[in-house]
Amino acid sequence: MNGLFHLFQTSVEAATVLRMVLALPHLPAESQINCNFTMLDGFQIIVDYVNQQPDIRERLQAFLFGYIQDFWFIQITAANISVFGSEVRTNNYVESFHATLKTQIGKHPNIWDFMQKLLIVENQYYLEMDQVRRHLQIRSHLSQIDRAEVTSTIQNYVGILNENGDLSMFLRRAGHLMDGYYRKQVRPQPLVYL
Repeated sequence: MNGLFHLFQTSVEAATVLRMVLALPHLPAESQINCNFTMLDGFQIIVDYVNQQPDIRERLQAFLFGYIQDFWFIQITAANISVFGSEVRTNNYVESFHATLKTQIGKHPNIWDFMQKLLIVENQYYLEMDQVRRHLQIRSHLSQIDRAEVTSTIQNYVGILNENGDLSMFLRRAGHLMDGYYRKQVRPQPLVYL
């Protein structure tokens, strides 16, 4: 997996594939009235793109077929991965909580520091749940605005997709909405596009 991570960091084509894969959940699991294309259609577009890239084709086979096809589509199923039309994408909350734990607790604290910091995190979330019960705003509404903007942008891209049928363009555009995630998780500095 380290070789794959390095490939995503160093190859523009592989980075494009990763962004396109990250855009797949924005397609519906099954054809819809407002979107004639599915995640599986998008996956096939990605496979076709990879097959045109001799430098990365062999190195991405296990990722595409062993992970995306076998794990995403067969084990988990597209219906459980698709966030098509959803403003709330559950994984954002999980990642937010994980980031909070990393920030509050840190790496490898001793058991006593861990317990003390865990109690602080638990208390914070207890207070926030109480605020939810009382219909109070918990945090800044900016993240809600950001989510709404991304949802609106995706809906716009779906409209364009339905008009022109260019699924590859949809995946590339929607994939660029994941640039923040890509930069944070894979490549802090931008790739040079030649």
